[in-house]
Amino acid sequence: MGDDGVTDWLKGVIGAFRDGELVEGEPESVEDFPRIGRAPVLFLRKRQAGRIQFIEEILADLPTASELPSSLLNIVGYAPEIEPNESASESDTAYANEDENILLSKPANAAQLAILKKLAHQNGVLVQGPPGTGKTHTIANLIGSLLAEGKSVLVTSHTTKALRVLHEQVAEPLRSLCVSVLDSDVTSRKEREMAVRELAVRLGESRQSFVQQADLLAVKRRLILSELRTARSDLAMAINGEYRSLILDGKEIDPSKAAREIAEGEGVHDWIPGSVDTGKPLPLSESELNALYASNQQLACADEIELSRPLPRLDEFWTPEEFLRRTKEFSELVASDFAYRNELWRKEHAGHGDLESLLEHISRAVEYLGQSENEIWRLAVIQSGMEGGQAAEIWQILCREVESVREQANKAAEPIFRYGPQLIDDWALEEQRDVLQEIIRHLNQGRTLTFITLLTKSKWKKLIELSRVDGGKPVRLEHFQALLSLAELELAREKLVGWWARQMMPHGVPDLKQISNLQPEEFAFQFAPKIRTALAWHTHAWIPLESDLIGQGLNWMMLADDAPPAQTSHHRAERLRFVVREKLPDVIAAEVHRRRLEYLKASFAKLEAELQLMDGVVSSVSVVVRNLKHAVEAKIVDDYCDAFLRLEQLHQLLPIYQEKMIWLKRLRVTAPDWADAVERRLPPHDGATMPGQPLPAWRWRQFAQELDRRATLSVPEIQIRIERLGNELRDVTIGLIEQRAWAALLGKVSDPQRQALLGWAATMKRIGAGTGRTVPALMQQARHEMEQACGAVPVWIMPFSQVTKSFHPVRDRFDVLIVDEASQEDVLGLMLFYMANKVIVVGDDEQVTPLNVGGEQQPITDLIGQWLDGLPSALLFDLKTSIYERAQIAFGSAVRLKEHFRCVPEIIQFSNHLSYEDKIKPLRESASTPIKPALVAHRVNGSKIGKKNIVEAETIASLIVAAVEQPEYAGKTFGVISLVGDEQADEVDKMLRTRLDPIIYENRRILCGNPAQFQGDERDVIFLSMVDSKDEGDGPMGLRKDGPDGMWKKRYNVATSRAKDQLWVIYSLDHQTQLKPLDVRRQLIAHALNPNALMQLLADGVKNTESPFEAEVYRLLAGQGFRVFTQWQVGAYRIDMVIEGGGKRLAIECDGERWHYDKVEEDLARQALLERLGWRFVRIRGSVFYRDKSQNREVAMRPVFERLQQMGILPEVAVLPDVAIATVQLESIKRRAATLVATWKEVST
Repeated sequence: MGDDGVTDWLKGVIGAFRDGELVEGEPESVEDFPRIGRAPVLFLRKRQAGRIQFIEEILADLPTASELPSSLLNIVGYAPEIEPNESASESDTAYANEDENILLSKPANAAQLAILKKLAHQNGVLVQGPPGTGKTHTIANLIGSLLAEGKSVLVTSHTTKALRVLHEQVAEPLRSLCVSVLDSDVTSRKEREMAVRELAVRLGESRQSFVQQADLLAVKRRLILSELRTARSDLAMAINGEYRSLILDGKEIDPSKAAREIAEGEGVHDWIPGSVDTGKPLPLSESELNALYASNQQLACADEIELSRPLPRLDEFWTPEEFLRRTKEFSELVASDFAYRNELWRKEHAGHGDLESLLEHISRAVEYLGQSENEIWRLAVIQSGMEGGQAAEIWQILCREVESVREQANKAAEPIFRYGPQLIDDWALEEQRDVLQEIIRHLNQGRTLTFITLLTKSKWKKLIELSRVDGGKPVRLEHFQALLSLAELELAREKLVGWWARQMMPHGVPDLKQISNLQPEEFAFQFAPKIRTALAWHTHAWIPLESDLIGQGLNWMMLADDAPPAQTSHHRAERLRFVVREKLPDVIAAEVHRRRLEYLKASFAKLEAELQLMDGVVSSVSVVVRNLKHAVEAKIVDDYCDAFLRLEQLHQLLPIYQEKMIWLKRLRVTAPDWADAVERRLPPHDGATMPGQPLPAWRWRQFAQELDRRATLSVPEIQIRIERLGNELRDVTIGLIEQRAWAALLGKVSDPQRQALLGWAATMKRIGAGTGRTVPALMQQARHEMEQACGAVPVWIMPFSQVTKSFHPVRDRFDVLIVDEASQEDVLGLMLFYMANKVIVVGDDEQVTPLNVGGEQQPITDLIGQWLDGLPSALLFDLKTSIYERAQIAFGSAVRLKEHFRCVPEIIQFSNHLSYEDKIKPLRESASTPIKPALVAHRVNGSKIGKKNIVEAETIASLIVAAVEQPEYAGKTFGVISLVGDEQADEVDKMLRTRLDPIIYENRRILCGNPAQFQGDERDVIFLSMVDSKDEGDGPMGLRKDGPDGMWKKRYNVATSRAKDQLWVIYSLDHQTQLKPLDVRRQLIAHALNPNALMQLLADGVKNTESPFEAEVYRLLAGQGFRVFTQWQVGAYRIDMVIEGGGKRLAIECDGERWHYDKVEEDLARQALLERLGWRFVRIRGSVFYRDKSQNREVAMRPVFERLQQMGILPEVAVLPDVAIATVQLESIKRRAATLVATWKEVST
């Protein structure tokens, strides 16, 4: 009640009032003045500690937050649309653990793989976890995969019950990376302390060592995966071999038919040697094969040896004719005197070919000079061209003058031709010209030739009188212009004739006056281009030649001095002509011979060097190269001709050889041994024709090889290898996850974070059960230390209430948030989405929602209208809506966990049919428990009073006490679920606590409650009390179907799915008369009475077809005393045969008659899934079984008997069938229960 300090404080408070009073205990009466009393009080409230502060911290951050979690934006409808990822779709695979990129530390299924693939592309993933489908196992597997990616993870739930076993489900090497903060019990604290200590120790290690180890394990895992896939492929191939048709060239053939072909073709079609590629068509056509074999005749072995080496090209050698010519030329040049005028040439010079070409140009130059002998003027012009300057210009002027006069004559031709002007013969041309010019000027001024004018101009009158135009006197302007043109032309001709006489006639050219049949300018014009050519000859023709000669090494100055002095005016040209014509050709010819000889020597040397190089490469094989080399070195023409012709022959054979090599290469791809035999000409492949028909032979070899290969594959050995590789893969994957997780963590965690983690653990230890005066201060300290310690732990596991007390929503961020049992948490739990980038929501909308989800609706509706208007499905942000339901709206379709591990099939089938459309796959077999039967419908004559049915309660209590005494129920746990209210469960619990020893009660983990209280829990045996009753004759009760929000359906789903081995339904109704057909109670009772009715729904499409092969195997095993069961049901699957003994079972699959090729992969996937559950398989091959002629098929059955011996399964004496066992057990329990009830009533009376 507090100490004196509290009393003094209360007095101070009441003292503030003038008439206040402090009393001990609670004030009993109401007074007019204030009073304070002090008394003990028990104050109950919801566990909301930390939530308000958590929300306020989020609200404070929202205005300034740069980015909000996408998963939360999805919830409120503002996240961008994400394209669906096809790779994330769920597929039925039994090899989820074998994904290349996703690492799973525990046995996994397709759903778990789909969750992780979705998470890689989406911000939120919804997971539906029906009862018993391994939600905790799934979350533990997800944790391992996320740790491998270096992610930080927060796993939370509404209650600690769902999280309590999660830490143990995580693979053992990864547990130290996960810290659970659950209840304050000793076990939870110890687990937490151990995890923190190991974390602290490992955080002090080197990150590099983890990285290196991870790299090594990653390589090892890839190798194991490759081997595992190869082994699975081999297994499928081995099994398929008993049914799968052989395929050749796209066509199928039955194995038995192929075997007959092999037998019939021996000695006829078995000539193709060695191995061939299975299923490939004949690599060469029949015509190509014929040509290939024909090449054995076309090509000699020696030819092939020569052609297999590098073969010189023909164009690299001289033809025999060319070799003969060069050899002969070489001999002639060596024998000739080629020292003539050698002193004129430098030793460094170009090739002979250039000099020969130059000689041709010089020959043309010499020819030009030769023309000057008959045309002396040409040498004079050449001389002037050599001197240049004024000397050359005189000749240019002459040419221009000739061209000018000719042009003038051409212009005057038209008026002269038109008017035929005639000048006065005895009057000077210059005077006539002047007079004509005066008259023309006069007329051009518009005047006329009047009488008066002519009287004053006597010369004008004379010209008019004596000249003639068109035979008459000139009178018009045109007449005088024609006369003027003629006068000026005649004057120009006179001038040209004079120039010609002075410049050309001295050099022997005729006088222009003596040319009678041509005008002077026309005759002279013929010389103009020749003059210009002669002028340019020295500069443009000779000087380049002279320069080239000097470039070729000729000492031109020395040679030019050989010319004797000339006595003409054109002596330079004369001397040049002498040297060029008389000396130069012989000088050049001698040098050409010398150079030609050098060229021939070099060409022979080059050819010898090339042959030497070839001989060095192929000397051990190539005869033709060796012969060519010898012939060239010795310059023996006949030997060269023979070698060249051999080379020519080889080139002709080369296309045949090349084509043969192409065929052999193509053949070698699919039939290497055949190609080798042909290439080496091994009999019978050394002839010009094939040993037989190629297509039948190819078929024979293909079929024989494939059937031989199929016979060599050992199914038992492959299965052992798969099992070994699977174990290795699991170990290596766990190790890889561990190394990557630690490497990632060490890359992020600092030493202060490590210290803070240790401090937080120590503080939480001091908090203990959470009682005491120092707890608030310690909680504050723990929260402060968590600020730094959060990042040091990659995985936190804690309930909602602990999250809000431990973390800051803004500071403490996680990569992934996993919400378990999300259907039990209201929308306030969405606040945790603020802490994570991605969210996985796990729950089930088909199971019950706890009672604390909900509340008064109207105030909440008002608040929604005020603050959430416009959000998608805004009214569903009330407290009746769970996180799971909001996630359904935001995240779309859920990944459903379908593999059911908890209940035997007869029990779970009710829930499967009621709530899950029969899509749940039960994987437990009915025979996995000694308790029989799986369902018991037990009717009593009870009556419901209030919410109790005492008869049902007594019956349940007595049955449980009786069952505890039975050896079959040794170690089994029990639960009681009331289907109506809590009172019935309380009544049964009271009876059991009275009738059972407390130790037994505790050891059997007896729990009595309603369906909600069993949410997430399980027991070996569950008793359901229906409670309801009705008097006879009152008609059926009111219909109880799904109920509001599916309440009844959810309760029954949960209630009927808690029992692992046996479910009792205790009821007081006649279900056929007192319950309507669609009533959920009637459906449950009907199922309990005949569970096989619903089980049959699973087997509707399954035919129980026992093949003759299976029948023979069965007779053989049963005949040796083994307990053999055919068509064994394992949940949703069947096994051909099961041998049972010593509490163990071996599955037998018979391959050869029943399955087809398209079923083998499905069959192997089923086997892999069942092996994950602990089953061991042996497969018997029909082909081996029927070929085995030993007694009792010992060879074929050896794998079965060896595995039976390894497992300790021995032949047994026949036992009572399950039905008999179940009857004995039930009757024993019921008798004992009846005795107990009677005894209890006697004691009570």
